[in-house]
Amino acid sequence: MTQTRRTFLSIAGAAAATSLVATPALSQVDPVRRAGARILVGFTGTRARDPGVQQVARDLAQGRIGGVILFARNIRSARQLRRLLDGLRDAAGGTPPIIAIDNEGGAATRTADARGFKPWLAAQQVAARCSGKADRCIADYYMPRAVELAKAGITLNLAPVTDLNVNARNPIIGGLGRSFSADPAIVTAAARQFIQAHRVAGVATCLKHFPGHGSTSADSHRGLPDITQSWSEVELDPFAALVAEGQADAVMMAHLFHAKLSDGRFQPTSLSKTAVGVLRGDIGFDGPIITDDLQMGAVRNAYDERASVTQAIAAGNDLLIFGNFSNPDPRLGGRINGAVQAALAGGAVTPAAIAASDQRIAAFRQRFG
Repeated sequence: MTQTRRTFLSIAGAAAATSLVATPALSQVDPVRRAGARILVGFTGTRARDPGVQQVARDLAQGRIGGVILFARNIRSARQLRRLLDGLRDAAGGTPPIIAIDNEGGAATRTADARGFKPWLAAQQVAARCSGKADRCIADYYMPRAVELAKAGITLNLAPVTDLNVNARNPIIGGLGRSFSADPAIVTAAARQFIQAHRVAGVATCLKHFPGHGSTSADSHRGLPDITQSWSEVELDPFAALVAEGQADAVMMAHLFHAKLSDGRFQPTSLSKTAVGVLRGDIGFDGPIITDDLQMGAVRNAYDERASVTQAIAAGNDLLIFGNFSNPDPRLGGRINGAVQAALAGGAVTPAAIAASDQRIAAFRQRFG
């Protein structure tokens, strides 16, 4: 990790690295489906006849979106969720959709109140419970829980949190017990076991929140935290170690501002070529990069919908999350699809970068579909 700390700023301002891959020429690819593959949206409803479910099923069938993100509002029981997700998978046809959920544990557990699911302790509690115990204690805790997600039809758990608990009073990380520890070695070891348990179950995971949300004193759901003074390079350690080990299925970009990691004044790292460039070029991650929810206050307060999409695509993100949680709009998927199409066609990224992103997304969906 020492080398990463010495060199990560050397690529400040660089675009995310891309590789040439064998994919169809852009003119041969359906622009709606090419854009849709990059979009994950939230929706309302729990049953096939619910209007929100019907709309998202149509969006999947027509390729306007590539997957969904689940919230507690969609989950009543394990049996109900399986029926719901079977229906969405059938609607998507031959291309497996991404079915994502935030089940970290503690406050961030979407299945918490549903029948048929085990309770999930917060990460900090799991680490404390397993301190001094067998090496597999954390994996043994998460294994049956990951199996429940897989049986329900979930393909991506947007966890583990690999932020360091730098500020224990952090209102969104430390204050909620979402970090395993302030020690990068403990975080790395715990996250590794979390990932391995999910892989055995066939569920993908996502390291978050890059480049590190643990030192903040503000909540990015409400505004844009400035980590320029509080953040340190040690917060990259768990990301770098897990990527080097091949443990990272995906990585989520955080909505944070850092003067040396953001492209401009008060630009979120999630929309920054510089931050994505660190993850690609210095950390060496070559899998799909996912934005945190682009409707969070850190982005929404400063960017309109189309601008956030354009900058997220230009920065080098592969998958964009729109939670559609507050004031849910059934037309959101189609509208975001149009914005992504415009970004891809408007020169925000090169054809080679688009093709490389296509390949990453396709490989991920095939592996975990």
